[in-house]
Amino acid sequence: MIPPLTDRQRLHIYRRESLLRDACHRYLAKLDHAQVIKMHGSAFSKAGVPDTLLVWRGLAVWFEWKVPGGKVSKIQEVRMRRLEHCLSRCFVCSTLGDVEAALIAIIREGHLQEPPL
Repeated sequence: MIPPLTDRQRLHIYRRESLLRDACHRYLAKLDHAQVIKMHGSAFSKAGVPDTLLVWRGLAVWFEWKVPGGKVSKIQEVRMRRLEHCLSRCFVCSTLGDVEAALIAIIREGHLQEPPL
């Protein structure tokens, strides 16, 4: 169900968020019954919205990408709490291993719907 990662992929440290985001998008795109949407900050978007939305088997999962040492802003924390209040899941990830752990946690929680036949 979750694409396998090698230890090297799981632990690789990206020095720029754009490289981390692109690698994670490629990984998430391999999931069955999922859509990955890159959110763009613009004058028309709300402040603090996480970088990526994954819609996976009926669940909205938001990802904020941070290189190691990067910190989530106060407005991002508030926005993620509001999204979780709406029954979405939010994760801050610095490696592909973080993404893999987030997907495993979602599966264990049992919130995913069965795909249509």
